[in-house]
Amino acid sequence: MFCPCCTYIGRESILIAPDLCSKCGSLEGLCVKRDLPTRNVVRAYAWANGAVAPWFTRDGSSTYSTSSSTTFDALTATGLLQNIDLNNCVNSHINNGVVIDLGCGDANILRTAATFFGIKGIGLEIEDVVLTEANVQIKADNLQHLVSVRKADLMKIDLIEEVCQAREMLINDAVGGDIEEPIVIITMYLLPDSLKKLKLKLQEVVAKCNVTVIIFKWNMDDCNEQWEGKVPGVKDEQGRFTIYR
Repeated sequence: MFCPCCTYIGRESILIAPDLCSKCGSLEGLCVKRDLPTRNVVRAYAWANGAVAPWFTRDGSSTYSTSSSTTFDALTATGLLQNIDLNNCVNSHINNGVVIDLGCGDANILRTAATFFGIKGIGLEIEDVVLTEANVQIKADNLQHLVSVRKADLMKIDLIEEVCQAREMLINDAVGGDIEEPIVIITMYLLPDSLKKLKLKLQEVVAKCNVTVIIFKWNMDDCNEQWEGKVPGVKDEQGRFTIYR
């Protein structure tokens, strides 16, 4: 069987295993009708090399991250940030909310949240080169006071502890004393295999810590997993994200 990505760009390459091409790497999660015709650069990533999230395009010429418009729509769809003054949020941050992005890449999700909602952001990323790029972008956007990133292995972190520390940080930073329970939103743009491995952690943190989870593009259905929570998964009409509670 020929690789659909290679066929699309006019070359031949036989799959060496189901969903595995010697030239493109793993094709896990690839939808031919959705992913191939809509872009000049075929979105096939080096997933076979152990990556947990999409980053470089197949030809290595650029990076891919969740767009600002999609991030804005997803955060708005949670209904948690509707009382924020969008005209005056960059200079006066919101003390009662934080976004934790798993596999933050260039931190675009966090930078968008900070820019449009004034909400703090914490990014967790395992790749040093990606962390460097994220810090460059954060500084360029002058968002160091709101967004921070650090190295972490998503498969080893204690998500409940991450949420508790984030809430404690917000309470300590609050101006004028007590605040309501801080809002915590966990976001991610990860490949299906990674989502499957994180499912139990995500369900536990939602159940115990009252957080909202936003998964971009793929979701638990793509992993053949059933979400066990109050909300089984609210999907965006355009298929860009799914919200879990």
